[in-house]
Amino acid sequence: MRNIIKSIESMEADGQKQMMEGTLLPRQLSECTEASLIELGFELGDVVDDLFRKGSLPTGWTMESDGGSFHTAILDETGNHRGYLSYKASPYDTWARLSVK
Repeated sequence: MRNIIKSIESMEADGQKQMMEGTLLPRQLSECTEASLIELGFELGDVVDDLFRKGSLPTGWTMESDGGSFHTAILDETGNHRGYLSYKASPYDTWARLSVK
């Protein structure tokens, strides 16, 4: 059982790492709309699958791990916290959400 838990935790951590290094954004939005993201400078591209679309953060914005395996903080060009990119990459409960204020 311990090996299964470690394997799932590893999958979730890998999912977070892929989000931070990739060019995909979650399709599910919380506390924002596509229009508000575009106004902030996000680039929103084609839908890839049920969870993701191609896209990128505004120029100068970065992502930073919060130390967990689901949530990645989104920081603007001055280092202010602007939201989260959340991705749970486990095989039994997979979801992704973008929340930007």
